[in-house]
Amino acid sequence: MAGDKDPMNPAVARKGKSFKGVIAYITHDVGENSAERVEYVEAINLRTSDPEKAAKVMAWTATHAELLKQAAGMPATGRKTENPVYHYSLNWDGSEQVDNQEMIATAKASLEALGYQEHEAVLAIHNDKEHAHIHVVVNRVHPETGKTHNPDNDQRILQRFAYQHEKQRGHVVCLDRAIKYEKDPQLLAQYKARREAELSEGKSRDSKPRPQWEAEKDAEYPLSQSYQDIKQTFKVRVDELAKQGREAAQRRAAEWDTLKKKQAQDLGNFREKKNQSHKVRRAFAKTRGNTEQKYTWQQYKRDRNTLKKQHGKASQELKAQLKAKNQPAIDKLKTEQKNQWRQFFRIERAAARGQQES
Repeated sequence: MAGDKDPMNPAVARKGKSFKGVIAYITHDVGENSAERVEYVEAINLRTSDPEKAAKVMAWTATHAELLKQAAGMPATGRKTENPVYHYSLNWDGSEQVDNQEMIATAKASLEALGYQEHEAVLAIHNDKEHAHIHVVVNRVHPETGKTHNPDNDQRILQRFAYQHEKQRGHVVCLDRAIKYEKDPQLLAQYKARREAELSEGKSRDSKPRPQWEAEKDAEYPLSQSYQDIKQTFKVRVDELAKQGREAAQRRAAEWDTLKKKQAQDLGNFREKKNQSHKVRRAFAKTRGNTEQKYTWQQYKRDRNTLKKQHGKASQELKAQLKAKNQPAIDKLKTEQKNQWRQFFRIERAAARGQQES
């Protein structure tokens, strides 16, 4: 990210299914029944301030979306929402002094920017890190209409909102973000000039991908660096196995083409030999006055069946040789693929557990 520090930065987790799990996570200490890290909790568009009851109400809303649509006079169409939980956090730099009131107001403004201002939500301010941050858990299903809201490119919306937040505070620090989202030509020129000045002064402005930046900011799973490393390693291994599979298929196709060419060559030689035999027999019959027995159709069919059996036997032997030759490599490839799939499923289950805990 550009600049020496970033006053407010949003971090979006994956969509999930369990309101109970994620609300318990943001309103308690990690893995404990205590709540020492939780400084303040507020429920929005809910008739209860109890987080546990709020989770139950939000789950009811998500599972009764069709009933809510009918009550609102809307057609109960569309697929059932599988992941109604939307969880993100707003993070300020450790040098920023932000009180609870401002964080709550900023979180509500971010909900409005995303189009969730009428949706059920629970906000939780934590004090377990050096920087101020607030967690937001919102129900994607509208509590009155039953419709599911899915913001188009939520990351971009939140980044634009973060810039507007900096701008309103009169302290724009993330110049790359400001240059990307500012429409005023005069302000844009000022931001570009500031960036050029920082570059000329030798300030570090390493731009990094969002997952890497989140990981370096101690982001929670699944944006952690360890998860990204495992995911990249798994992808490389899958690509290697896929390449080995393609090479094995190409090798088998080449060997099969060789076998077919050999069979075609043998058949051509047999036909040529048969034609020569017919010519010899006809010539001999003429010189001997047709005293010799002619090469009949029945004899041809017997010879053809004999050759067919010989070719079949040769094909079976060649197939057996190819199978014995390739079987160790095939078994090894299957074992590696099986192990990689097992590892993939373990990662997926760990991701599911991490999402439910988060």
